[in-house]
Amino acid sequence: MTIEVEIIYATTECVSRCTFLVPLGTTAYDIVELSEFKKLHKNTLKNELTIGVYGKKIIQPDAYLVQAGDRIELYRSTTRDVKKKQLK
Repeated sequence: MTIEVEIIYATTECVSRCTFLVPLGTTAYDIVELSEFKKLHKNTLKNELTIGVYGKKIIQPDAYLVQAGDRIELYRSTTRDVKKKQLK
């Protein structure tokens, strides 16, 4: 049986998103590897990638089994402190 999941990554210039049909038992980390987002965004994605589902960080993406309809989000490191900017 296969399920449909989406992966999304945003930069200041664009938003990349792709939908995949994957077998049950696929992990969030597997989706990132299948999608090749690391290769496409190698200038902005660092080796340590933060992955989330619907805005919630996944602590162990290699253990999180994706569910039908999940939106896997790739988070990039910020170079600015957003809280300081908001206080101004």
